[in-house]
Order: sequence, then C-alpha cells, then structure tokens
Amino acid sequence: MGTNELATRRFRTPLTRADVLHMIATGKSRDFRYAVLPGADLSGLDLRGADLTGANLEYANLRGALLTGADLSRARLGGADLEGAELSEALLRNARAGLSGSSSVPSLRNATLRHADLFGVALPGADFRGADLEDAHLEAANLHGADLSEATLNGASLVDANLRGARLDHTYLRGAHLRGADLAHASAVGADLELADMVRANLTHADLSGASLRSAAMDGAILKGANLRYADLSRAGPSDSDLGEASSGNIRPVRPFSGSDPLGTRASRPHSRG
Repeated sequence: MGTNELATRRFRTPLTRADVLHMIATGKSRDFRYAVLPGADLSGLDLRGADLTGANLEYANLRGALLTGADLSRARLGGADLEGAELSEALLRNARAGLSGSSSVPSLRNATLRHADLFGVALPGADFRGADLEDAHLEAANLHGADLSEATLNGASLVDANLRGARLDHTYLRGAHLRGADLAHASAVGADLELADMVRANLTHADLSGASLRSAAMDGAILKGANLRYADLSRAGPSDSDLGEASSGNIRPVRPFSGSDPLGTRASRPHSRG
C-alpha cells in the first residue's frame, strides 16, 4: 500500500477543530496529509510547519492562522478563507480551488506569503487584495481573473503565469519576473512595474494607464490594444515597433524624471512592507 493511500485512509472521516487542537496539544502529530477538513474552523490556530499535503480545506476558516513553513501542496482550497493568515515560506505547489463557480473562490486577502512556493497553483479568481507575496514563486500559476489589487509582489516570479483578466491596480511589482506571462485584458492601473522583466509578456488590451514601467524589460512584449496613457516608460525596453501595437491615442508616456502623476494613481512604492 502506497504512502498516499495510507495517509488517505488515516483520515476517512472529517476532522474537527477539537481534533486538530488535541493532536497538536498532545504532540502526537502535525501530519495532516490528505486530512478531510471541509468547512472546519481552524481560525487563528498555530499550524506552523504542519504537513497539509493534499488536504481537503474547501470552505475551511483559516483566518489569521499561523501557517509559516506549512506544506499545502496539492491542497484543495476552494472557498477557503485565509484572510490575514501567515503563510511565509509555505509550500502551496499545485494547490487548487478544486471547485467551479464563484462561490469556490478562496480568499487570501491581506495574507502574508513572502518567499512562499506557489508553483503551478490553480486559484483562478482568488482574492489576494493587499496580500504580501514579496519574492514568492508563482511560476506557471493559474490566476486568471484573480484580484491582486494593492498586493505586494516585489521580486516575485510569475514566469509563464496566467494572469488574464486579473486585477493588479496599484500593485507593487517592482523587479517582478513576468517573462512570458499572460496579462491579456488585465488591469494594472497605477501599478509599480519598475525594473520588472516583462520580456515576451502578453499585454493585449491590458490597462497600464498611470503605471510606472521605468527601466522595465519589455522586449518582444505583445502590446496590441494596450492602454499606456500616462505610463512612465522612461528607460523602459519596448521598441517603437512594440509600442506601435498599442491602441491609437493610448500612448501618452510622462516625460522622463518628471515625477508627474496626471491620473493621481501612483503613490510612493516601497521595496518591501514591514
């Protein structure tokens, strides 16, 4: 019998908050691989370093939970509430919503995910508003339609990520790696993309009005129909031919070093949040 089958059989019945607290308090285990926890109230629990690989956490309440260094790889997070949870250095590789429909959208609003590994995560439509994802790994992630408004993704890797239709308004993406990412129809109004790597990124019909793209690498980026009004493109990489793809009348870059903000959209962007 394989390890995964054994783990699955250990948790054939759903666990309650009391069960989890008892296991932690008695020091028996922090091994919750493939645990059945749909709808469980785990809010505020100390689950640092816990192994929740493949766990069913659909609609679970994890608000304010401590999950630093926890492993949630392949976990089912449909409808889960992780608002304000601490997930720094956590593993969420290939975690997924697991359900269809807007009711299954997980919330990670204001969650801390610094240096977290979310490679290949499938969380379309997820709510990451105000989340701290600095230096997080989101390569090949499916975040189609996700809301990352005002989130911090400085230095994060989103190489080949699916961000079609995502909201990135006023998001901190300084030095982020977006090479080959799909941002078609995404909204990044007033976003800070200074020094970002956007080589070969798909920005078709994306709204980058008022965004800071200073010194961004944009060689080969697809800008067809993109809105670059009042975007700061000083020292940025797009060639004239690349810019020629943007919608007519939608290119009104501010003058280099002007410091102007005609739309009133950009605030000072910190390198990190404390």
